[in-house]
Amino acid sequence: MMKCTIKLENIQWLKVLWLMLAAIIITGCDRYTVSSEKVITDRKTGLQWLIGSSGTWDMADDWASSLQVDGGGWRLPSLKELETIYYDDRKQAVFADGKVNIEPIFLTTGNFFETAALIVWSNEYCNNSIRFHRVFNFRSSGTICIEDGYRFHYCAFAVRSRN
Repeated sequence: MMKCTIKLENIQWLKVLWLMLAAIIITGCDRYTVSSEKVITDRKTGLQWLIGSSGTWDMADDWASSLQVDGGGWRLPSLKELETIYYDDRKQAVFADGKVNIEPIFLTTGNFFETAALIVWSNEYCNNSIRFHRVFNFRSSGTICIEDGYRFHYCAFAVRSRN
C-alpha cells in the first residue's frame, strides 16, 4: 500500500492559488464597472458609456460631443452599439407602463426618466436624410425613424471606445 503524505505548506499554497483563481473568475464575470464619474465600462465590448437626460436629437448630439468627462472623446452611439446593451433574456426592469430590456446598471447610473428610458437616440440617419434620425427602442429592440421637426425628447447616451 502506498502512503501519501501532504505537507502543511502545500495546503497553504493551494489555498492561496484557489483564492487567486476565485478572485479572477469573480472579477471576470462582472461585465460592467462604474467609475466615480459615472462612466460605465463594458469589459466585453470595450465601450464606455455615460447616461444623459432626455432631449431632442440636437440637444443629445451637442451634449455628447461637448462632454469632457474623463478626457472627452464622446459621441452618440450607433444602433449596433446600442444593441450590445439590449437584453431580452435577463431580468427586465419594470416601469409603470411595461418592461425595458436593458442592463440594470444603465437604469441606476446617470439621469434616467421612465419615458426616456425606453427610447435612446443614435448617431444614425434614416434614408440618408439629415432631417430624420434613428432611435433604439429598449422595449421592443426595434428602431424607429424620427423627424427632427417633431422635437421628440428621448434619452441621450454618450459612448466612446475605451483607451
